[in-house]
Amino acid sequence: MRIDHLRMRSGEVGELIPPRLRRRLVFRAKGLGAMMAKPRKRPDVVVRKGGDAFSVWRLGDEVVVLWESSDGLPLLFNFKGVDIKEVEEWIKNM
Repeated sequence: MRIDHLRMRSGEVGELIPPRLRRRLVFRAKGLGAMMAKPRKRPDVVVRKGGDAFSVWRLGDEVVVLWESSDGLPLLFNFKGVDIKEVEEWIKNM
């Protein structure tokens, strides 16, 4: 499934996340809530795929991912107990 053609339904987004990361998912916000919850510091990693941008922050023992899709819908993911490299690898292989 290409990111460009993805309709942001909860089930489809969940299927894109590998099982190990899915088990460690603490929080997911969609829409305006995702933009309001964005951390104020610069992201540690920014990955661009097609028209989508993924900003990744390391905040203590948590990794926060803001996925801004090309259709304008932001999604915020909060993982606990994972390495930032593991999340970055997931994004690149998606």
